[in-house]
Amino acid sequence: MKYTDTNKPLVCMQTQSTCYKETRKMTIKGVLWHSTGANNPSLKRYVQPSDTKPLTDTYSKAKWLEILGKNAYGNDWNHVDVEVGLNGWIGKLANGTVASVQTMPWDYRPWGCGSGSKGSCNEGWIQFEICEDGLNDKKYFNQVYTEACELTAYLCKQYNINPKGTVTYNGIKVPTILCHQDSYKLGLGSNHSDIYHWFNKYGKTMKNAVDIESYIEIEKIENGVVFTRDGRYLKIIEIEPINFLLRSAREQRDIIYSFVSYLKIAPIKMQFKVIAKK
Repeated sequence: MKYTDTNKPLVCMQTQSTCYKETRKMTIKGVLWHSTGANNPSLKRYVQPSDTKPLTDTYSKAKWLEILGKNAYGNDWNHVDVEVGLNGWIGKLANGTVASVQTMPWDYRPWGCGSGSKGSCNEGWIQFEICEDGLNDKKYFNQVYTEACELTAYLCKQYNINPKGTVTYNGIKVPTILCHQDSYKLGLGSNHSDIYHWFNKYGKTMKNAVDIESYIEIEKIENGVVFTRDGRYLKIIEIEPINFLLRSAREQRDIIYSFVSYLKIAPIKMQFKVIAKK
């Protein structure tokens, strides 16, 4: 897998955009793909660094302008007058290589697919845009398709998303991995054709989730156990929270002792992820 905890996608936060400034956090349900609908594969058309470097950015503004190239027309999306916003972009850097660039935190609600009659996939789906070319370059298509699969695989691993799964949202079964047109057909997005108008030319659809799954180091998931391709077994346990401070002293002591007892028999390697919600 290309992207890992130690080799993350490039980060160029669009902190000057209206979406970045006014959106809110979301509970992540899946990943949604877009393509731009314009013949311009260069990331610099849409992505430019902020005037003040965010702490999470990979490079300084000057270095980013060197890597991306400068948008001479100033019509990138890092402005307050742009009423859209995505979590990431895929396209060409100034040197012609294809890369992914994160432009908002992954758990920031994007302003991407709009709304339909039954709601919006903006509520929970990480969204990235793929820069289109003239739709006739197979080499470029294969590059961005592979990059999209790599980025999606990374996000699936980060947020425990089953790439072949579904989630129920507003009473509708929604694929965890889908595109803008899929969201429209489900009544959860505006009427756009991306990405099928491009991907179908090369025999690809969002049903090719096996392409995404092949980038993840998982053999199978069975009875709640994750079997990895390198012979490991992983178990994910959800622990319901309690208000510890409202318990009596005796209850608090019992809770601590129970946890200590579990740690004595627990695997040597464990990871804890704590999620706090207001």
